[in-house]
Amino acid sequence: MSERAEIFDLARACGDAGYETLRARLASLGPGTASEYAHALVSGFVDGTLDWPAGARSFAAVWERLFEDGWAPFEIERLVRDAAAIARWVWLPRWLLLSQDEDLLLFGRAAELLDAVAVGAPPKRDYALGIVAHDIRDTAWVALSNEGKPPPWDRARTLADHAERIGARELSAYLRRMASYGLVGRVDESGARARAVDVHRCDPPPRYELARRGQSWEVTYPSGARLTIGRHDGAMRATNARA
Repeated sequence: MSERAEIFDLARACGDAGYETLRARLASLGPGTASEYAHALVSGFVDGTLDWPAGARSFAAVWERLFEDGWAPFEIERLVRDAAAIARWVWLPRWLLLSQDEDLLLFGRAAELLDAVAVGAPPKRDYALGIVAHDIRDTAWVALSNEGKPPPWDRARTLADHAERIGARELSAYLRRMASYGLVGRVDESGARARAVDVHRCDPPPRYELARRGQSWEVTYPSGARLTIGRHDGAMRATNARA
């Protein structure tokens, strides 16, 4: 057996033999070689090329110990290629997709995110659920500000059922509200205020102004963006802030 294979086998056995066995073997190799193997373990797991039957929760604990000993990287930046990678990513706080705006890379992958956080309590569960909401919120705003693009009301309804099945009740409730905005009907002040918050791009707005003008509710945000809501049919039109 090669030295590399021995180290990887010891790492996989950490759940049974304990981390100290792996630690002692790495320490005997010197910091340079130990770091090389620790980085290879992390890269292999993140890339999906490392056989690790114990699962992502187990590997997250080993990565943390390797980092504490000064061998593994503080964090790694790598894109996700498929649903299996997303399922690993939600368990690894030190795995970044990008140093900023990484959530945008996961737009359109809401179902995979919900599946990834369905079991256990992965550290990125709340973050993943937030990305799903952000995806729907931004898609809605873009559609409402561009005639001809359909709003994501049907998709929101499907995802609401998915979120409910995994126990993400707050997200499910939000998605059901979004789905309801595709229905034709009268909108009172409370309904206008709900829409003003729910369809605002990126995040719920810290504040906004609501005014009744003729047959519409007019929402003005601090950025200068506006939302017009039909009082009698609920139809919405968004206007982006001027640059």
